[in-house]
Amino acid sequence: MPVDQGRRMNTLRGKMSKWTLLMLLGLTLTCFSILLLNVLVFLRQGGYANEEYSSSHTNEDFSEAATSLSAFGVIMEKMDKNAALQQYDQKSLTCELRAYDPTWYYNMNTTNPPSFLRDTKYLFGKWPIMLSHSAEYEHAKICIDRIDWPPEADQPKDNQHSDGTNPSVLSIARLKEGAPLVAANILHHHPNTTFLAAVTNKMFPQCVYNRTPRLSGYDNQHTLLLLLDEQMKTVAQTTLHVLVDRAWGLNEPSTGSNPPLEQIITILDAPRLFVYQRQVQVSFISRDWGWTDQYYTSVHIDFVHPHHFHQNGDSRQSKFWATLWASEVVTLGKGQNQAILYDPDVSYSSEQAKREPSPSMFSVSQVDPVTVSSIGDTRPLEHKKQRRRGLRENNKEGKGLTAFSTVHTWETTKAHGTNGMMIRLPSTQKGQPADYLGVAHFHRPENTGANTYAQFGHHYTHFFYTIRRKSMSSTDFQLTAMSAEFVLPSIDSSGKDPKEEGWAMDAHIIQFISGIEFLADTNELVIAYGINNCEAAVTAMPLQHVRDMLVPVATGQEIGDFMQPLLYFPNGPNINYSVNHNPKGVPQDHLEGDNAILPSEPTEERIMGDFTEHLRRGGLVASNHVWNDILTNCTKVVRYEGTNGTTQLAQQIFDGEVCQKMVGSTHVEQAVQETTFSDPSCNIFVNITFDCMDLFENSEFGTGNFVFLFYALRLAARTMGNADVLIQCNDALDVAKDLILPWVMGFFPRTLHALPLSLRRPPRLEKTCGHYTKLPVGHMAAEMRYHFRKMAIALVGIPYPGHPAEAWAKKYLWGNNHIYMGQNSVMQMANPQQEDNPLHSNVELDDAVLHFRCGDYMTTDSQSVGFMKFESFSRHLDANVKSIGIATNPFGSTSQSRNLDNDSVAVTRCKKVVFGFVDHLKSKFPNAQITIRNGANDSMALTLARMVMAKQLVVGITTFSLFPAVASFGHSYIKKPDHEFAANTWMMGDEETPPVEEIFPNVHIVEEPNILTSAVKTLWGQDDGDTVLKWFQQYNMDVPLAEKY
Repeated sequence: MPVDQGRRMNTLRGKMSKWTLLMLLGLTLTCFSILLLNVLVFLRQGGYANEEYSSSHTNEDFSEAATSLSAFGVIMEKMDKNAALQQYDQKSLTCELRAYDPTWYYNMNTTNPPSFLRDTKYLFGKWPIMLSHSAEYEHAKICIDRIDWPPEADQPKDNQHSDGTNPSVLSIARLKEGAPLVAANILHHHPNTTFLAAVTNKMFPQCVYNRTPRLSGYDNQHTLLLLLDEQMKTVAQTTLHVLVDRAWGLNEPSTGSNPPLEQIITILDAPRLFVYQRQVQVSFISRDWGWTDQYYTSVHIDFVHPHHFHQNGDSRQSKFWATLWASEVVTLGKGQNQAILYDPDVSYSSEQAKREPSPSMFSVSQVDPVTVSSIGDTRPLEHKKQRRRGLRENNKEGKGLTAFSTVHTWETTKAHGTNGMMIRLPSTQKGQPADYLGVAHFHRPENTGANTYAQFGHHYTHFFYTIRRKSMSSTDFQLTAMSAEFVLPSIDSSGKDPKEEGWAMDAHIIQFISGIEFLADTNELVIAYGINNCEAAVTAMPLQHVRDMLVPVATGQEIGDFMQPLLYFPNGPNINYSVNHNPKGVPQDHLEGDNAILPSEPTEERIMGDFTEHLRRGGLVASNHVWNDILTNCTKVVRYEGTNGTTQLAQQIFDGEVCQKMVGSTHVEQAVQETTFSDPSCNIFVNITFDCMDLFENSEFGTGNFVFLFYALRLAARTMGNADVLIQCNDALDVAKDLILPWVMGFFPRTLHALPLSLRRPPRLEKTCGHYTKLPVGHMAAEMRYHFRKMAIALVGIPYPGHPAEAWAKKYLWGNNHIYMGQNSVMQMANPQQEDNPLHSNVELDDAVLHFRCGDYMTTDSQSVGFMKFESFSRHLDANVKSIGIATNPFGSTSQSRNLDNDSVAVTRCKKVVFGFVDHLKSKFPNAQITIRNGANDSMALTLARMVMAKQLVVGITTFSLFPAVASFGHSYIKKPDHEFAANTWMMGDEETPPVEEIFPNVHIVEEPNILTSAVKTLWGQDDGDTVLKWFQQYNMDVPLAEKY
């Protein structure tokens, strides 16, 4: 429709012809039929007793409405047959997300953020996390059809039309439940519609600020309503029109005059769709209404063009039509970012009900402190006419809405709400109010004046939060949970294809989540957001992921209680640490006790006291998630301290008793039957603290055992769902270049997902809490790979330009891309940065590494570990290999070794076999350099780094060797565990976890002859090892014992 200055009016004035009168008469009769149909459906469904989310509408109700509207559509089609209207939604529009100037990106992986991001407070003191991006939940741009807009031939190519921004989406599923007539009408004309969306298209000054000289000269400013399919592609759109049947906006009409019945196009800022009173509603702010208040009104959707508005020459009109009526606008209240929630469960007491009806619609006018106001009641629309005509009077007389929440005296934050519809999360406890999920945001710095980055606010972060009423009869809402701050990934961030090496996700500095929607059939949360005030996008994520992010808070706590200076910066030094925060003044007598239920609120000093000194030295930080749990909930703290305590934990895991030790046998047995775990009383905080070097030297278990056991413990905690795990070495920084365990230490909040979504299979509790031979730690394989690759790069750096470690580090270490890592986990050893020097310099690396575990293997009676033949190693190597390193236990007392490995008998036997191994390799690869890597400088950590960096790695039957094999940048070959008590059976997978060679194509499981250490010990006593050496040398020789062990 042509426009004049963006708002050309079409009137009904003038002389009407006979045909026009007949057409209007037909339209009047049809409208009366629709009204009658609405009344009949209304009466059949029992009035307004059941509101939009009550699930009271049956399939028969919806079908009846659809059938009636179908017949109505036929009538209107006949009336419209000469109108030459065209359907332009037969194709789905597609469009690309824009790329922006580099300064419009957050630079999430920076090591030196600007001071306004560094010297400020964050929720839980934590740097914003980036929500994971995967193929299942891609970010789609909402596309606008501009086919009948003026051409841009006189404009430079990059000065495109504005694409709209800050969208709102409403699912057809919600319409079916809350507004079935509207849903039936839409689906009758466009059966592939999945969402209804609203966007504003105008000349956003932010979109061109300090960048493009100007956008297109097309100055028509719209609010658009769009129909989207399930891929979020636009299938139909229309401009939102206003029927001026009373004064529109704050301008008073002249005395004694009635407003002309005319239709205008105006601009609604922040249009947000919701369902109420069986109609689609839109909340908005507007220049015409003064910008200071928020309003809402009904959206009337039709699919036949109103002929009395038709204008000659307008040959291309859509049948999709949306209109607001000025007389139906209702004030929502002061402010611009008010979320709306619908709660049909408010049940006033009989005395309250006598005074006023129970409210059902509320607005969240303030997030911190939570301030919720009632809007409207449950009476039919016709009973509200007085209120609707009283907008001006209400403003004049100061009749505001009632604010129910408590006024708090402490300093509040600058958290801003987001004026989208809040999502109802059903209560898990009968008789308790439901939680409502919303989203709010910060922008830093707080001032919004013109600056280097933007004309207004910039560097946005968001967080999820939930609120609920304090009781079923109360309208007083309280904060119940919130997440850490997060950003959404900008998939165009580097101008490269995301599949290319070196690509790293970033975030736009202006992202505004303008609406959320819940899809019950897929259990997903749809997130609609604007980008840099230039375009609109939609993404989705599993609702369970959102639930996992939420941290419960105590009654009376507000957002400001959890704002802290930045404690943890992922790519730089840990900064601004203090432990002075003690919200609510916890009594000191609650701070005592150990290995006990904590019924109240210990301070952070209580939880963090064990590693305060370590924090100051740059160690593990940011266990804010567990701080909050312990500050607000009953939490059982389970401690394992020192070498003895940690060894005791290892034995419990080996025996399948660790879950019982944490929560008791009864709960575990019940949970195994139910396949999930729920302790009815408390959460669990497992705190494991020891000295890494003391554990290495003095525990009866080896490093490989502990690595395996720590992953097993984390998997059990994740399966239980209510356990946070903190594992830390007091001496981690001192021994990180020599030992492996510091690199798997960290804080691991509950419910992290290690595998990519496509490979994720939840483990069963009966296995994760069972005997060690059945522990499915393969579920953690992706995290293992990440941890040990990171460790290898920190120790020896990038071996040479073009080594596979270089591309991997750019993507996963220096690009802040956490595909495999849980977003909330914090490792004790920070990621190595591109400019860091390796902990070991000038290390000579080998093309191939063969791990030959010796030491106590030569003297033990174990029937779970053993050896492979020499040829089982050599036959997997490339014929032209240039250098081969044999990684084995040390021969000298000056080398790093456990006390168990210093036995002189074991050392003598190892020398005999390893020297024979060298002779074998020299005969097979005469041109290769063969080196035994067990000297004074060949620590456990350096050995692992050599294995990970090698082009080829071959390992036998040990608990340790599988971890570098999984992390290998080259090709690794692992002996298949093919006997009853073999180590590493988890790598074969089961019905819940895939084999590691299916997860990682460069990992190969091979079948090779083996001999157990118990057989080696027996044979060695017969002829001083000659038969043992022959077994290693001859590939086809069987174990010469009656019992094969």
